[in-house]
Amino acid sequence: MKKLGIVGWRGMVGSVLVERMQAEGDFAHVETTLFSTSQAGEAAPAFAGSGKTLQDAHNLDALAAMDIIITDHHLPGAELPPAYAVLNPHRADCSYPFKELAGVGVTFKLVQALWQVEEERRYAEDIDIVALGTVADLVPLVGENRKIVQMGLSAMSAHPCEGIAALIRVAGIEGKAINTGMVGFQLAPRLNAAGRIETARSGVELLISEEVWEADRIAGELNELNTERRDLEQGILAEAEEMLADFTPDVPAIVVAGEEWNPGVIGIVASRLVDQYYRPSIVLTRQGDVYKGSCRSIAGLHMYEALAACRGTLIQFGGHAMAAGLTLACDCVEDFRTTFANYVNTHLTTDDFTPKISIEGIVAPADWTLSAVEQLALLEPYGMGNPRPVFGVRDLRPRTASAIGADGKHLRMEVGTRDKRVAALYWNYGELAELVTEEAGDLAYTPSINEWQGMRSVQCMVDSIMPAVQERVFPDRTLLKTIYAFLKGCMDADGSIPYGAVALTQHFSRRMGHISHYTMDCALCIFRELGMLTQEEDGWRLIPPQGKLELMDAPTFRRHAERKGDI
Repeated sequence: MKKLGIVGWRGMVGSVLVERMQAEGDFAHVETTLFSTSQAGEAAPAFAGSGKTLQDAHNLDALAAMDIIITDHHLPGAELPPAYAVLNPHRADCSYPFKELAGVGVTFKLVQALWQVEEERRYAEDIDIVALGTVADLVPLVGENRKIVQMGLSAMSAHPCEGIAALIRVAGIEGKAINTGMVGFQLAPRLNAAGRIETARSGVELLISEEVWEADRIAGELNELNTERRDLEQGILAEAEEMLADFTPDVPAIVVAGEEWNPGVIGIVASRLVDQYYRPSIVLTRQGDVYKGSCRSIAGLHMYEALAACRGTLIQFGGHAMAAGLTLACDCVEDFRTTFANYVNTHLTTDDFTPKISIEGIVAPADWTLSAVEQLALLEPYGMGNPRPVFGVRDLRPRTASAIGADGKHLRMEVGTRDKRVAALYWNYGELAELVTEEAGDLAYTPSINEWQGMRSVQCMVDSIMPAVQERVFPDRTLLKTIYAFLKGCMDADGSIPYGAVALTQHFSRRMGHISHYTMDCALCIFRELGMLTQEEDGWRLIPPQGKLELMDAPTFRRHAERKGDI
């Protein structure tokens, strides 16, 4: 009887595979040993055989005694594990033509091969599950991945499995053509919520469910867990932002560590930090005598290579160009932070720390027709390697703007002409509602179709709003003196300034002449960096300078001077 060792059997894909093997009686034909990285010595599940215990996944001798098949899609190390087979398209000796399969894609290929041998026909079932996993894994949607997702989205829209159908219902997108955005932002987060907070078991039960009532019950539970996940994420993000209160533009990389942060959500928090600061970001959480971390990168920095350069401070690491994971000893955090920052500094330039959006062309939102947007949608599915086409418009001032959603989190604008108004949505930027109608801006957006109560209309999904060129005035020494004098005039007797940044811009423009919010924000940032100003809950506080100050000591001012060539 063949000895079969299984590693990673608790994961989403592994659990589904094990469930199927049990249902078809496959374990009766093999001698099974289950390995664990964290629970070695505990009782193994019954399907492995009676009286068995979980074996240590770090024990290479025990692994070598098994006929282990490992499926993986991460970049392999120099030495492969002693397994019966290691299926990884990134192996140097692998001739498979497409290298960018997701983990679920590699498993799918194994199942297809086994099916072809055993059943003598092709296996094309569960393509909706494979597509969901491929989108969620953020692999490039090119080549075979693109085809998998294309077929899977079609299946999700027409005849999804009961589990995915229940997710679609609980997400409120039933009856709509499912696209990668819906999968990545609505379906996958709900499915992953269980594994992030508790165990992936309920996600597996959902995907293998064959009864509508059962699938709806589990999907409802996952929806509640996803709400809990968002709350956890926001709490950790707030703590991380407190740690970054002294962040300045000359900081090349972010490494934050918490003692009791949920390890299931730190990857999402790392992504949020990248969005906010546009720096390679690593979030660590303590687990016993080590820290485990999730890493997210920016364009220009290969995260796996960066970690490889820091291997002397790490216990282990792995991953991809844009995302990775690591483990390090508690007393190595500072050494790692320094080593990582030095690597980033030597491999990125000042310009790399400015996010850039490539646009296809300048098109006014009102120029789009339903037909043109439908033609554009033929380029789907979108994802890494095949990004959504983004268009731009200059000197736009919305006709109206309002904060919408829970706590006014999102921004809704009306743009276009008097005769043709188009809704524009900017997720997570509700705080801009007070600003965007006051001055012109440059908009980067993707046109889409909004379907509501049987009506279809063009809408814009906004990627970025930047002040128009004429508003993007960086404050020089003279203007900084004027703004500082203005701030002193706004100061109460105790040194506090009871106005937010928006109100300060408005007051200054009425009294002293127009400046943009961009200009005021730059000035406030420079004053903070020089220690002349601190931000408080209800405004600001001026701090009298001690001795002579040099503007070049403010990273924001210095970086601007460097870009202009003044130094």
